[in-house]
Amino acid sequence: MTAITVFGKPNCVQCKQTVKAFEKAGLQEGEDFTYRDVTEDPRAYAYVTEELGYSAAPVVVLDDQDHWSGYNPLHNRRAITWAHAQRPTPAAAAPALDTATHQQLQPEHPAEARAPTPATSAATTAAPAGVIDLSARLAQMRADSHHLTAAAATLAQLAGPTPAPRPSPAPPLPAAHPGLGMRA
Repeated sequence: MTAITVFGKPNCVQCKQTVKAFEKAGLQEGEDFTYRDVTEDPRAYAYVTEELGYSAAPVVVLDDQDHWSGYNPLHNRRAITWAHAQRPTPAAAAPALDTATHQQLQPEHPAEARAPTPATSAATTAAPAGVIDLSARLAQMRADSHHLTAAAATLAQLAGPTPAPRPSPAPPLPAAHPGLGMRA
């Protein structure tokens, strides 16, 4: 059951942007959200204009509790996060192992069972789709930082020594003004 509904109309730029933002975030129309054309569906038009009180499209309704009108990236991000939270987790979707299957997965000799090393565990365990591997991302950020530091050092060498800053000249003294009682 989809709990996000986008009420829109054809040739509506903001409607297309909203749907595109949902699809870019991995939401699928029909599964994660529903699109209803208010020009072809009189009940949808009545709901949007009379019950919700909107006169502009798109209107996004989230779980029949929250709604807004127009393309709004902050509200769309909240709806996307909510939709992803409603999906079953990979552990919940995986079938439970029975005793026979569990015994089949065990090695015959316990000496063969070894803890995975960091080199083998990275290759054998992949993050589920849509989940960011933070350790890999951190390693990539560190490598990028190292390359940027090396590039900055190379540029500094090419530029040569930086000249010493010149002292700024002293500000000029105010000119004498005869009308203020100052002598020239």
